[in-house]
Amino acid sequence: GNIVSALSVIACLGTMCGWLILQSEGPRAAANAGIFPKFFGETNKNDVPMKSLVFTGILMTIVFFMTMSPNASEQFKILILMSVYACLVPYIYAVIALPITMIAKGKSKSKSFYGYLFLTAVALIYCLFAMLGSGTDTLFWGCLLLQITIPLYSYVAKRKKERGEVILLNQ
Repeated sequence: GNIVSALSVIACLGTMCGWLILQSEGPRAAANAGIFPKFFGETNKNDVPMKSLVFTGILMTIVFFMTMSPNASEQFKILILMSVYACLVPYIYAVIALPITMIAKGKSKSKSFYGYLFLTAVALIYCLFAMLGSGTDTLFWGCLLLQITIPLYSYVAKRKKERGEVILLNQ
């Protein structure tokens, strides 16, 4: 009993650290790359992107209230499935970007390219099965999330192109 409790506390602390990194550093990196608005990249005197943390906290609170259920376990189930789905979206983008980047860099003829292509296919299949297994409600909201992010990225890419910046690769 005590060992399991201690391990649970350690797991919660590790999860909290991971959450802070995911909620602050992801948007910060995207802002520094010009994909997200610049305020996500602004930091305080301790180099912490507080505006990003506050913004994502507000969004999470809105989602929390949108998924309110008389049964707390059902609400947490919905939130967990939605967060897993939302976390898989950047992984899918990254998985798809790897072979595209390798081709753009002229590495498509290398032996390692086919190994990475195989790993890309495995990772993509895994992510898609995880998304499909999350249930119809989560799949609906997740597809809505994807439909929002794709035009948003297109808008950002168009702005970068108008400024003469590289869209796909940092060359």
